[in-house]
Amino acid sequence: MVDLALVGLRAADLLATLDDAEQSVAARFVRPGDRSRYEAAHVGLRVVLAACGRTGMAAVSVARAACGRCGAPHGKPVLPDRPDVGFSLAHAGSVALVAVAAVPVGVDLEPVDGRSVANLVRSICTSGEVRALEAAGAPPARVLRVWTRKEALLKATGAGLTRDPTTVEVGLGGAATVEGFRVTDVDVPVAGYVAAAAWEGSAPRRVRLGAVIVEERQPLCVLHG
Repeated sequence: MVDLALVGLRAADLLATLDDAEQSVAARFVRPGDRSRYEAAHVGLRVVLAACGRTGMAAVSVARAACGRCGAPHGKPVLPDRPDVGFSLAHAGSVALVAVAAVPVGVDLEPVDGRSVANLVRSICTSGEVRALEAAGAPPARVLRVWTRKEALLKATGAGLTRDPTTVEVGLGGAATVEGFRVTDVDVPVAGYVAAAAWEGSAPRRVRLGAVIVEERQPLCVLHG
């Protein structure tokens, strides 16, 4: 099972649940809108993790794993008290997506908003993906779909963008197994977004989508880990 929670990024008054590191990051945003979206996304993450763990939000402790390259604690986000739970957060525009599973998991979300993606193709794609996209006319939604698949996979592996995305091939869509991880597209019920999820293992898993509206202080769909 992979639980996905769609989080509405609206004004939140649960900011006291964020830890010192998160509040420090939030304080560095220059634009208030960016800061508010970051805060709401991370509050939403805690709502989801608390629901999955059947605990209070104050009991959710998020840390960073050691970096695979330098050993410093700025790797993948983890729950020190729940090593059996994998999770991932992505936010873009006014929406955030949270994935929770019993294995390492990654999720990514991108808005299809009319921006040019011409330079993105060759900076993220393998030669095979470049050929396939260019043959299809490189429609922005498809290019961004490939990007979400790559970022979800790299989050799940823990490498993140320390690994060059042009070194991993994920295909243009559908379910695929890449380097021991399953990658699939996610249909987000919000117009103008594409998303993908990835998890450790080659077996398909049922992906369940719920929603959390931070402002209302309660999940619309209580998720079970």
